[in-house]
Parts: sequence; C-alpha cells; structure tokens
Amino acid sequence: MTKPDHLGISRVWTIFAVTIAAGFYLAEHTFGLVMSLNAQLVVIGVSMLIIGLAHGGVDHLVAKKMWIDYQTRRAEADKTNPLHRRFDRISVPVRLMCLFLLIYGVLSATVVLAWWQWPTVSLIVFLIISAYHFGDDFRLTKSAAKHHRQPIFSAIFSATVAFALGSAIIVLPWTFHSADVAVIFGWLSASPASAWTGELLHIAQVIAVGLALAAVGLAIGAQMHQLKTRLKNQYDGLDVMEAIAVVLLFSLAPPLVAFALFFSFLHATQHFAALARYFYPEGSAAEANNLASFGKAGDGPTLVPEEASIGEAAGKISTKPRWQAWGRVYVAALPLTLLAVVLALAVGFYIHDAGTIVFQPFIAQLIFITLAALTVPHMLLVIVWSKTLQHAQDQS
Repeated sequence: MTKPDHLGISRVWTIFAVTIAAGFYLAEHTFGLVMSLNAQLVVIGVSMLIIGLAHGGVDHLVAKKMWIDYQTRRAEADKTNPLHRRFDRISVPVRLMCLFLLIYGVLSATVVLAWWQWPTVSLIVFLIISAYHFGDDFRLTKSAAKHHRQPIFSAIFSATVAFALGSAIIVLPWTFHSADVAVIFGWLSASPASAWTGELLHIAQVIAVGLALAAVGLAIGAQMHQLKTRLKNQYDGLDVMEAIAVVLLFSLAPPLVAFALFFSFLHATQHFAALARYFYPEGSAAEANNLASFGKAGDGPTLVPEEASIGEAAGKISTKPRWQAWGRVYVAALPLTLLAVVLALAVGFYIHDAGTIVFQPFIAQLIFITLAALTVPHMLLVIVWSKTLQHAQDQS
C-alpha cells in the first residue's frame, strides 16, 4: 500500500468517524433519538455485503501470487534453473491451489462447528482474536513497531498496543451501550443477555485498562530510549487522532454501526489499498514479466493492466490510476464473496428451523459467525503475506 493511500484512508476515516460519533451523541442527548437494534443490523448487514466481506475475496489470488513470487526469486537466484528469466513459464500447480482452498474451507468449517457446539467459548475466543487482528490495523500500532532497535522489544510493544486498541473496540461499546451489546452477545452465545452485563463485563474492563496502562508505560519507555539514542520520533499527529476517533466512535455511536464503520471503511479499505498495490506495483521489468505471466497463465483474473509497458528502458510498469486498480481487485473478489454469502445462508437455514427463525438473532449469528469463520484463515494468510513482503523488502 502506498503511503498516500494509507494517509488518505486514515485522514478521511478519522474525520468521518468523529463526525458520525458527534452526530449520534447530539441525536441521542438533544433530540432523544436512539437507533434500534433492527436498524443497526440493517446497517452492518449492508456494509458487510458491499465491502466488508469482499476484502478477503481474493485470498486465493494472493496465495497464487505469493507462490509465483517465490518461484521467481528461486529462478533469479539460480542461473542454472531452466526458468531463469522465463517467468512466463511459472504457474501454480492445480493440486497446490486445491490444497490451499481445502485448508481454507476446513478452517472455516471448523470455526462454524465449534461455534455450534460451544457458542460462549467460541464468542470469547473470537473477541480475543479480533482484538489483536483489528488493533494491528492502527497507525499507532505500526509506529510502535519502529520504536526500538531491538526486535523483541518492538514486537512486544506493537502487540501490546494492538491488543490495547483492539480491546477498546470491544470494551467501549460494551461499557457505554451495555444493554445493546449484552443482547447481541446473548444472541451469539445462546445465553441470557444478563450473563454479559455483570462479572464478564468487569473482567473485560479490567483487562482493557491494564493493556492501556501497559501500552502507555511502554510508550514512555520507548520515548526515553529515543531521547537517549537520538532516534527519530516515529509518531505523528494522525496516529493519535485516528486512535481518538476510534475511542469516540465506539463510545458514542451505536455498537453495530460503529463496528460497521470501522470494519468496512477502515479495516477493509486499508486491505483493498494493500491489495491494489500488491497486484499493481511499480517495480522492475522482471516484476512486470512475473505479473504479466500471473495474469496470462490462467491463474485468475488478469490483475495487470493490458497497457502495461514491459521491459522498457526505464524498467517500470505503467499502471492504471489507483482507483481503477481498486475496482479491478474488488470485481475479482465478488465471486468468492457471493459464494461465501450463499454458503452462510445455506448453513444458517440448515441449522435453524425455517418456521422458528427470529429475525434479529438469525441475522446477528449469520453476520458474526460468517465473519469469524472467514477471519481465521484470512488472518493466517495475512500474517504469512506480511512476513513475505517484509522479507522481500529486507532482501531488496
């Protein structure tokens, strides 16, 4: 993802989130208007269908390109390799792609089955995983990872900041909109809403405060280290403003609306920006040939613009405008996204008796259990993808 993309998304989303939070606060405290859970479910459902679920719809293409990049690096390093400089010959074996899809499907199915058998435990595990996964999106978390020359300190610092920010996404609405959140958690765990308003809430609040204090303490230590070693300060104002916007949004806006705005318009759009940059890089002529073969070898939709100039003197790829790159990635994500929605509906109607389905619990379970089932394999792929990109950057 290019720096302007990242900055632009953060700036626009921060302003948007603060505006929405202020609007809901005024509507409730000035005019007495409160959004119902039915309306919240509509908002989150529409946002998930339009953009939220789609951001993982090209995971199979990411896996394919990772394989092609890996084989390309091997061919470049080994001059005796018959594939050296013949990137058009590199493709992904069908059996490997089938294995990837099988593992992806098994992981998703395992989550659904676990939630069916142990809903309360599955919900708690999902909340913990989500806290880290979403907290890792923040600019503040990424800046924390650069605060120290010792990798282990940076890893601990960034993980603590990620859990602290991610837990805020869960605990803040649970604290300030406890009635709504308790009802939602009750739907997802097949337990009474009252079970989520007492001791469990207090435990979550203590953990969240503890993580926040730990993050602040590590931040102070990192600042002192910077002063001592004369390292450049890694933070900027937007890092802090983005975190403040999240706090305001999840404190003041209805919980499902806040989550929809965060997940679909910050988390998902950042991922789409990274995907657009990944499939449409400005790289060397070798990378151009690699990407051209990716698009022509039947490895999915052609994600390289047809007018790409390959092997020119400048050795750069001529890319389409960034919004067109986003559009093509989004279109490529639609088939698997629609398949996931159809499968989720099929499983939902299979598990529930069609004659006894209650709209609110059914929709909430459909959205969040589907999200959990897709999050586990998607998050694992993103971790491997990030490590691969970091390794390639270190080698360059």
